[in-house]
Amino acid sequence: MIVNERVLSLGVSLLALFIAGLLATKVNQSLTAVFIVVGMILQNFFPVTIITEFIAMLGIIFMLFMFGLEFSVGSLVNNQRKIFFSGIYDLIFNFPLGLLIGWLLGYDLIQSLLLAGIIYVTSSVIVAKSIIALRRSENPETEYILNVLIFEDMFIATFLAFIVGIANYGQIDAKGAFIVILKTSAFFAFFIVLAKTSNKFINKIIDIEHTELF
Repeated sequence: MIVNERVLSLGVSLLALFIAGLLATKVNQSLTAVFIVVGMILQNFFPVTIITEFIAMLGIIFMLFMFGLEFSVGSLVNNQRKIFFSGIYDLIFNFPLGLLIGWLLGYDLIQSLLLAGIIYVTSSVIVAKSIIALRRSENPETEYILNVLIFEDMFIATFLAFIVGIANYGQIDAKGAFIVILKTSAFFAFFIVLAKTSNKFINKIIDIEHTELF
């Protein structure tokens, strides 16, 4: 009976997502945002199971994969100065807004910083999926927008590691913060270099005659 209930909840959820997605396409809206709203509503009626967690995780992986298809490391490196300053402007205008809202709501420093991070950062995968859905991938501004989103992701990864350190120890440790920033910078630098130097090797691996094997 438990298995039947899980299968039933999964079927109803998929049906609700299908109907919501169909309606969203009729009014030319982003499917990703609609699916998120429907998922938030459905979680109040159906329990979270291993199956739904797996599907959700798989969906996130596919969204990140699609974002990677639209992202160009070469563009990020060639326009790094422009992207850096644009990212800084984005940070200056949006991050303090979250701090102000947190202060007005009576939050403490850690909570206000977390709220500022939430308000500042934009979901890269949602934006990328929306760009694809609206067929704006070839627009000249699209690549630049995605690069700015990468700046946000790089900043928020370092920022969250910094906040976790403060939350655990209750104070700001300059040495610990420096080590966190150094580690995250090395992490991003490693994968940027890897992406630039391993194109031929990766293309050779995925150059498979039968797409079913891929």
